[in-house]
Amino acid sequence: MAMFCGVAGALLGGLLCSLLFPPKRTLVVDRAGSSATWQQEGIENLRQEEGSLGSMKDLPVYVIQEMRAVGLYRAFADFEERQALSNESCDE
Repeated sequence: MAMFCGVAGALLGGLLCSLLFPPKRTLVVDRAGSSATWQQEGIENLRQEEGSLGSMKDLPVYVIQEMRAVGLYRAFADFEERQALSNESCDE
C-alpha cells in the first residue's frame, strides 16, 4: 500500500508541476523542403569550427548505417561531393 501511495504521489506531483510550470518554448519540426538547407548549413558550420570533416570512406560500417537511419548520410555525402568539386575547380 505504501508503494502505491508513493507512485500515486509522484504522478500527482508531476501533474501539478506540469500545470504550474508549462514549457516556455514550443518545438516545431518542419520536415518539408527546408530540411536539406539547414542540414547543409549545419554541416558547413561544423566544417568551419573543426577545420576538416575527413572522408566518408574512412567511416566504419556501423556509423554509415546509423547515419542512414537518422537521415544524415545523404547530406554529408552531398557536402563531401561539393567540397571535392570545389577543390577541383580551385586547382585549375
